[in-house]
Amino acid sequence: MVAADRISALPDGILQHVLGFLQADEAVRTSVLAPCWRDLWRTMPVLRITRRRVFVQSIRRFMDHLFLLRDRSGLLDALLIDCVRHLEDDALNINLWIRDPGTHCCARPRWCACPWHADVRGHVSLYPPLVSNHLTRLELHGPTLQAQYLDFSRCPGLKDLKMTSCKICTGVVSSLSLERLCIDQCSFGGDDRRRTRISAPRLTWLKLTANSGRTPVLEDMPLLVTAEVFIDDKSEDTCQYKDQGYCDENSCVNCYGSDDGSAGCVLLQGLAAAAELKLRSVPQAVLLDWRFCPTFSKLKTLLLDGWCVGTTDNALCILQHTPVLENLTLELLKVSLFVAQISMCYHTYHRSINVQLRHFS
Repeated sequence: MVAADRISALPDGILQHVLGFLQADEAVRTSVLAPCWRDLWRTMPVLRITRRRVFVQSIRRFMDHLFLLRDRSGLLDALLIDCVRHLEDDALNINLWIRDPGTHCCARPRWCACPWHADVRGHVSLYPPLVSNHLTRLELHGPTLQAQYLDFSRCPGLKDLKMTSCKICTGVVSSLSLERLCIDQCSFGGDDRRRTRISAPRLTWLKLTANSGRTPVLEDMPLLVTAEVFIDDKSEDTCQYKDQGYCDENSCVNCYGSDDGSAGCVLLQGLAAAAELKLRSVPQAVLLDWRFCPTFSKLKTLLLDGWCVGTTDNALCILQHTPVLENLTLELLKVSLFVAQISMCYHTYHRSINVQLRHFS
């Protein structure tokens, strides 16, 4: 007796969800299993091309036909592309695959992740502006981003952007709709050496960590709630003469050669609306000098490491610019314990703040 085909009896929505875990070409091959499977791939919500060692050129014809034959009524939730090898010409194909109906794709992508992992041959370069009325989340891992690619004025639904290990060679990251932004282990810098400006007035969550090159300028973010910034030794915004803060040498290009007039306002002014803030830096960093500190009128929870605090004057200055601060966490080395002691005395006699010390030997 032949066993009943219970899998084929499942609702189409469940079968399409299962197909989304297969590679796109494997999902298409399921059309030969039974008559009920013939057209399921045409409307599956996830297209996955994440098989390692795939060449973009080798799948270009397949992808072109896939989008051409997809059911236009099928809403595409995710387009996942992870190709380890690529050519410069592949940038055009990638952009075409994730654009809206009427340009190339028959589907309407709401979320796209392009985790490009470059090999020794170099990165793929993405340069045309992205156009999508339905894209809400974009993840980029590895590509070089040029020209106006990070101008998302033609992506009105974009809410979440994550960039990891990217080379950012564009002058602006801008979006009127973006709410969450993560830039981690990226490299900033173009030929003109100007800082990238981040303009995202609706941003509520920001993570800017372990990036190299010149730290980007943060424009006003009035809706910002949570932010985390870490400046490590790969950043060019470090003082070459002194281990902590600004120096007195006029020849120090990073302390006195900032193209925006005052290096201290590169970050702090844009973070002023945050209610929860984490700041970490290496001792040579110059961008977190509290002499340029704005008033953090909403800040209730603050985490600083010892290098951000720097000196006794800076420790007291922090409190003078955080009128509603409730929780302060200091991550300190042994050599910085005196800062904690003075700060705690200030709290005791002037304000009621919960102070937590994290001691690293």
